[in-house]
Amino acid sequence: MLPEDTYVVKFYYKWNRRNREIAAHKVLESITDVKIPKMINYGTLEDGREWMAYEFVEGHMMEDIQPDLDAYEMDRLFEEMESNWENS
Repeated sequence: MLPEDTYVVKFYYKWNRRNREIAAHKVLESITDVKIPKMINYGTLEDGREWMAYEFVEGHMMEDIQPDLDAYEMDRLFEEMESNWENS
C-alpha cells in the first residue's frame, strides 16, 4: 500500500495541453458521482515545460482495461459517461 500522501506529477510537452486538462478537471469536479484525483498544484519549469501534480488514486487506466472490453461494454461505458456529462 502506498503512503497516503502519494502524488502523480505529469509533464506536458504540447502547448496548451495542461490548460485543456485543467478545464476538463473543473468540469469533472462538478459531477458529484465521478471520482477524480484532486489537483494539488501546477506550474511551468524554467525551460517552459508545464507540469501538474495530482493525488494518487488507486484504480485502473482506461488504456489498460479497454482491450478486455467488448464493443457492447465500450458502448455502455461511453453512454454512461455521456449521460453523466449531460446531467452535470
